[in-house]
Amino acid sequence: MGWFQIKYLFCIGYGLLFPTSCILIYVFVGGVPAYRCFVDGCDDPIDPEYKADWLNGTALNSLLATPRAWRCNYQDFDTIPNATTPECAYKNYTVNATCHNWIFDKSVFTRTIVTDYLLVCDESWKINFGSFITRLGVLLGAFFLGPLPDLIGRRTSVVVLGTWMAAFGIGSCFAPNFDAFAGLRFLTGMGGVAVLQALIIWGLEAQAPVMRIKFICLIYCFQSIGNLISGLLAYFIRDWIILQLCLFVPMGTMVVTYFSSCLTIFLISILPESTRWLTVKKKYPEAKEIYENAAKLNKKTIPAYLLVISKKVTVDFPVAGHDMSVDDS
Repeated sequence: MGWFQIKYLFCIGYGLLFPTSCILIYVFVGGVPAYRCFVDGCDDPIDPEYKADWLNGTALNSLLATPRAWRCNYQDFDTIPNATTPECAYKNYTVNATCHNWIFDKSVFTRTIVTDYLLVCDESWKINFGSFITRLGVLLGAFFLGPLPDLIGRRTSVVVLGTWMAAFGIGSCFAPNFDAFAGLRFLTGMGGVAVLQALIIWGLEAQAPVMRIKFICLIYCFQSIGNLISGLLAYFIRDWIILQLCLFVPMGTMVVTYFSSCLTIFLISILPESTRWLTVKKKYPEAKEIYENAAKLNKKTIPAYLLVISKKVTVDFPVAGHDMSVDDS
């Protein structure tokens, strides 16, 4: 493996840090904090607290021990041993009546889609639906967007699909309601799996056949690192919008670096198009230039006969069993 292939390893690895973690982050985005009914007259309407002071000792213990009993209906204090109905709860308080306002415990999650879109009680099924619709997007994206690298090229498809995923992912952070959020998550899932496929194909085609298994194992290590980073971010960032932005915004750097050579520190813009794809599309001069640059970077020499562009070429792939990737061996 020469410097040309090592460059691909780190560039593709950088790209693989984000697609899977942006999908799996729903575990935290859709986290369900503890919640209970808002009691008018007892709870502060401006800054309510889950463990409010008006809850006496036995009532608070009941809340912590059986939180589900407090979620959707006003609790009957007479059923709680040694508990009495607080004076503030006598007014506008109907035992076992369905409540329509809730207080969320912010000790674990300060903000999730559950708190923003009120996915509680009868609406709680939407939490699992959000995960399902994302996975459905992954399934359909593999079929409908997967062929894109063959049509427009590996490099261009990574830019297009990276833009797709970053745009819809960032857009989901500002969705006005759950329906819009679910639709954007579906599109994010489609782009996520497609950009993952495009990156892997792009990287593999730059490697010699004997190195491809090792290469695929190494780049998947970057994917695992990305998942670890997302979990670490979720530990420190408990707001789902900020958390998603921290993952989706870096996806956009692949697009920025594609158009701006001054930002090549992000590496993606310095990768050339796949020479195998260029050969299949009969763009031989472009492929030849990349081979020559790769050989120069690896400090190797390509036999002249391998770079001859015949005007009578009728095949789409290298002939005589020669692999066109440049290696240092």
